[in-house]
Amino acid sequence: MRRTGKVFGVLLAAHALLGISSYLGIPFLETIGGYAVLLPFFSAFLFHKAGVPGVLEHAGHCGWGWCSPTPLGWALVTFLWLAAYALLAWLIARFSSRRADG
Repeated sequence: MRRTGKVFGVLLAAHALLGISSYLGIPFLETIGGYAVLLPFFSAFLFHKAGVPGVLEHAGHCGWGWCSPTPLGWALVTFLWLAAYALLAWLIARFSSRRADG
């Protein structure tokens, strides 16, 4: 369980560093960092497309612009990505401990 927590922390730190790199303008990390920032944002649009109500402001009708997620949308996106990272951390910890033992 401790190993999973460490891997989870490393994954969150890597995501944060990639996101920060897109704002700092580090050339070789700028594209990947942009994906780290935009992918969670666009997850709210996937929830909206799947029919979850109340995820986007103005029910997704913002004219020519992108609608911002509502607080519910941000909560769903945050939960989704933290759960995905937790699952990934658990898988990495599980398979790396088998390799170390065997």
